[in-house]
Amino acid sequence: MLNTALKEGLPTQKLALVKELTQRATDLAAKQARSPSPPIGCAERFEAIALSPPSSTTARTIFTPAFFVANGVHLVALTANALFILLPLYLKQTGLADWEMGAVMSGYAVAAVVARPFLGHPMDEWGRKPFILGGLIVSCASALGLLGLSQTPFAHAPLPLALLRFTLGAGVSAYFTAMVTWMADQAPPQRLAEVMGIFGLSGLVTMATGTTAATFVVEHSGFAGLFAAAAVGFALAAVLALRFDAAPPAEAAARVTPPDATPGPDASPLTVAEPTPEAADARRSGVRESLTAFRVTASKRAMRGPMLAFFMFGANSSALGTFIAPFLKSVLSDTHAVAAFFAQYTLSAAVVRLTAGRVIDRLGHATLVAPALLSLGVGIGLLALTANTATALPWPTLASLGLGLGHGVIYPSVTALTITRVSARERGKATSAITSSGDLGGIVGAVAFGAVATAFGYRTMFIATGACVALSALVFLLLERKTSRA
Repeated sequence: MLNTALKEGLPTQKLALVKELTQRATDLAAKQARSPSPPIGCAERFEAIALSPPSSTTARTIFTPAFFVANGVHLVALTANALFILLPLYLKQTGLADWEMGAVMSGYAVAAVVARPFLGHPMDEWGRKPFILGGLIVSCASALGLLGLSQTPFAHAPLPLALLRFTLGAGVSAYFTAMVTWMADQAPPQRLAEVMGIFGLSGLVTMATGTTAATFVVEHSGFAGLFAAAAVGFALAAVLALRFDAAPPAEAAARVTPPDATPGPDASPLTVAEPTPEAADARRSGVRESLTAFRVTASKRAMRGPMLAFFMFGANSSALGTFIAPFLKSVLSDTHAVAAFFAQYTLSAAVVRLTAGRVIDRLGHATLVAPALLSLGVGIGLLALTANTATALPWPTLASLGLGLGHGVIYPSVTALTITRVSARERGKATSAITSSGDLGGIVGAVAFGAVATAFGYRTMFIATGACVALSALVFLLLERKTSRA
């Protein structure tokens, strides 16, 4: 078999898979020779190999040079993006009302909702790297646009601010969706949640380092320096990404998943063996093919629970990211309190990511999603109790722990849950579907909760956000019950 593979000139990744299967076949044959049971045929032998768990050597191959390069690119890009955590303070400084701040900040999520339905199918056809590079370039241009706008008389105008926020959201969405999908391509199925959790640490780390760096830059160079630093960060990430090894989706799938491998327990509701008529029709037209493929994937019953979870996660994150900085500054009179809050948030989420990945894989990817939503809701609700008195409990610290716990669990759980419910060629569309849900939640969170903050204040807004997110845990359980019965 190995000689045949060499003669046929199989790609390196497939050849490695053939060698692995051949070695395991040899070991199985030797074991069979020592066994009193009747010998099995070649077909049965390779079926047993394909259905058996991967070897420990295969399981350890996640930490490749490409994995570390990808994490380096991700760390730099998300640090640049995290600098914008203080953008609401800039908007407040220019005189915008809370609802206007919410509208401007929601431009980021609006762009993602518009862009992501168009991303999934092209990524599955053309590969991930063009979208990684393109997204970083657009993000850099948007940061430069904000820098230029800040030096003009229109620095306080909501419309140009919203447009630049929109383009930034489009760029980061393209980059992030492509990068997450690439990482899912590399992950062995039995370690998917663990790998996604480790990869997601870059985002958590930058929530702390980015906020601290943003505070430092604003204090010494103002917001113009902040926008310039973000542009430099995105440009550096793009340069690093030029060396990025992003294999085509088919090769990546062959590298990590045996061709005859059976899907996991979560795969049956959505995985299909043959292309659907809708998908086949979608391939015959340009814009329509992406929208149709996205709609077919997103409309599956098995996607409803993951999409709801990411929707509420996005709403929670948007309300937090938009209003935590002006709230803590108004109550505690200290910009550094924002950096301290996100440092605690990051630490708790990172600890959970490092320890919970294998637990999630063992318990099932849907098991801890509802508790994570509940933790997010309670965490953001606790912010309403923040007070600037010597006897007050450290409510921001307690809130950051609850938010970090929920964040640390929900991201790898929902991502892995989604990936295991689709075929290898549907991963781009599935990732686009759940991230679009998160972006839509971000729009609702920024606009709706911004209106609540304008009418009733920040404390009421945080309580309302927490109640909605906590109640969504029950809805998620109901949707998953229907999915399991389908």
